[in-house]
Amino acid sequence: MKTTFIKINDISEINPSKVSVHDLNNRYIDKEGKMFGLKYNRKTRKVSIIRIIRTPAKSAEYFNQLLRTQKKEERLNHRNNSEKSAVYKSANLNEINPENEYSFDFNSFISETIELMQTHKSRISGIMMNIKNSRMIPEADKINSTELNDLFRNLEIDGIIRIDKALTDYKEIKNYPRSLTYYLSKLDSRNRRTVEELDTDSRKMTFVLAAEMYYAIKTLYRTLFKIINDLNNFINRINPGGPKDITSAERQYFIDAKISVENTITEISVLFEKLRSFEDYINDAGNF
Repeated sequence: MKTTFIKINDISEINPSKVSVHDLNNRYIDKEGKMFGLKYNRKTRKVSIIRIIRTPAKSAEYFNQLLRTQKKEERLNHRNNSEKSAVYKSANLNEINPENEYSFDFNSFISETIELMQTHKSRISGIMMNIKNSRMIPEADKINSTELNDLFRNLEIDGIIRIDKALTDYKEIKNYPRSLTYYLSKLDSRNRRTVEELDTDSRKMTFVLAAEMYYAIKTLYRTLFKIINDLNNFINRINPGGPKDITSAERQYFIDAKISVENTITEISVLFEKLRSFEDYINDAGNF
C-alpha cells in the first residue's frame, strides 16, 4: 500500500474516530510543514495521531529519489505534467524541501526533550495529587489502595527522581563536563568504534554528549512508559461513578488525571519514534 500525503491546515482536521484501516498509511502535512500519521493501538482498539519524526539527513536522497520515481510514473501514465506528485495528492511539492525538512537536529531534539522532562515531572506530581484529591479510591478499598500506592511509589522513584537525575547529568555534561577519558570509558564497543573515526577531541566530545543523552532518554522513558501504562490500566478499571458520597468536583479531579495520563502516553510514544532517528544519527560518525 502506497503512502499518501495529504495537505491540511491544522491537525484538528484529522478525526481518528472516522478513519479506516486503509487510512493508516496516510501522512498529513500541515501549513508549517509538520508531518503527522495514524497509529492503531491493538489493546485499546483506538487510532491515535502521532507526529512523524524527521528522518536523518542521509535518508534525504532516498526521499528525493522516491519523488523523482513517482513523477516519472506519473508522466508515463499521462496523468499530468504539473509539479504535484500523485503520491502527494493535494500537497504542493514546491512547498516542501525534503533536504531541509528531513534533517535531524540532535541539539534541538535534546533541548525539546529536556523541556518535556520538566513538563512530565510537574505533570506526574499533578496526576498523583488529583487522584488523591478525587477520593475515587477510598482507603477502605485495601486492594486498590495498595496497588495505587505501589504505582505512586514507582512514579516517584522511576519517574520524578530519575527525571531529576537525567536533568542533573545533562547540566553537568553540557556546562561542566568531566574528562573525555571518563566518558569514553563508559561507551560500548559500537560507540567506541564510532569515536575512533573522529579526528578531534571536539568532535569526540560532541558525540559523547549525543550518546550520553540518547541512552539517558531511552532508559528513563522506557521505564516511565511502562509505569504510566500500568497506571492507565488501573484508572480504566475504576468505576467512573466512584463512591456514593463523591462530589462532582472530586470526580473532575479523577477525569483530569486520566486525561493527563493519556496525554503523557501519547507524548512518550512520539518521543520513541524520534529516538529511532536519534539512534540512526549517532551511529553515523559523519554527523559529528
